[in-house]
Amino acid sequence: MGKNIQRENTCLKIVLFGPECTGKTTLAKLLANHYKSQWVPEFAREYLQKKWDKFQKVCTKEDLLKIVSGQLKMESNKISKARNFLFCDTNILVTRIWSETHFDGYCDPEIIKLSEKLSYDYYLLTSIDVPWKKDDLRDRPYDREKMFAYFKETLDNKYKERLVTYNTSNVAAFADENLQPAKGMNAVYIGMEQLNEDYERFETEYFQKAHQGNKMYWEFNKITDRSDNAYKPVTHNIFEVNKENSGQDQESSFVDEMMAKYGMASRTLHGWMVVELLEFKL
Repeated sequence: MGKNIQRENTCLKIVLFGPECTGKTTLAKLLANHYKSQWVPEFAREYLQKKWDKFQKVCTKEDLLKIVSGQLKMESNKISKARNFLFCDTNILVTRIWSETHFDGYCDPEIIKLSEKLSYDYYLLTSIDVPWKKDDLRDRPYDREKMFAYFKETLDNKYKERLVTYNTSNVAAFADENLQPAKGMNAVYIGMEQLNEDYERFETEYFQKAHQGNKMYWEFNKITDRSDNAYKPVTHNIFEVNKENSGQDQESSFVDEMMAKYGMASRTLHGWMVVELLEFKL
């Protein structure tokens, strides 16, 4: 099937995932249009429609590896043009489910292996609340609930124990003398990407000092390793506990403004989330 089955790219790969006739293609097109990015059509539909039109024959086991190969090639071509997001109208896991539900549980070992190896950032599970419409390829009008349950169970099992992990090395940290760690405290976790060699110095020699008036706790870490399914662009993370009524505007000097300006240019924020602490030990 080729070595570069998934081309490296920093965009998020999002799969429209569900049984036949649940709006996957429509959603993929609309999402790609809304976010001004790319979507990957379903290779199997064009491939099997041509087979039906020419021979009046349906999908066989022998077709599935060709379908997987064609789908991955289309995905690889589209991802190089994608902007932030790539929306996939089906993927290899859908092909695996189709095989298992149409051939008495059988799926080619290579397809199983690839479906477990390849990673996607998000799956959007599409429901059967869309009316079923007959065409040459759809064949399960009376098994919609059963098929949806199979898709959901497969997705649940695939990601039940799949955790995103980052290994980090601490670069700098400080704690306010009045900090009293407690269960239930809110903290902020921030993902950063280093853009130039000055980033760590800006963070530790300028931003750290600026934060000491409005943070109860601040920790700056460098990511040294991560799980295969972790978001790759992030190089550092910041963990912080804000003081109440923090963030009040303060007068800044020209030097502060320039430091902030060039400091911001040394990094990109990739996202943040507020978390409730179950345990906090210094």
